[in-house]
Amino acid sequence: MKKIILISQNKNDIESIMKKCFSSSVYCFESPYIKKIEKPNYKMTIIIAEKEYLRIRSNLTLTIIAEETDNKTTVEVISSGGKNDIGFSLGAEKHAVRSIVKFLEEYGFAEQ
Repeated sequence: MKKIILISQNKNDIESIMKKCFSSSVYCFESPYIKKIEKPNYKMTIIIAEKEYLRIRSNLTLTIIAEETDNKTTVEVISSGGKNDIGFSLGAEKHAVRSIVKFLEEYGFAEQ
C-alpha cells in the first residue's frame, strides 16, 4: 500500500479533475465509483478506481479521498494491490500514486 497527502489552498472540484485524469489514455483506470458527502462549507468526495493487470493476474485499487472547505482542498491518494500471485510488487502501487500526484500538481496541489 502507498499513500500520499496533497493540499491546495484553493477550493477545487476534485470530481471533475479526476474524471479528466481517468478519461486520459495515460491512466487507463476503469470507470470509478464516486461518493459525495456535502454539508454547508464542506464537501467530501471518495473515488475508488481499479486497474487490471492481466500479465500478472492482479488488480490495483486506487482510492482518492478529497475534503473541500471554503479555503482549501486536501486529497489523500491511496493505492493497494498490484502484486503478483506470490505477493511480489513490481512498483505498480507507487507508480499509480505518483501518476495521480503529478496530474494533481498541474491543478495547484502540493504534497504535505
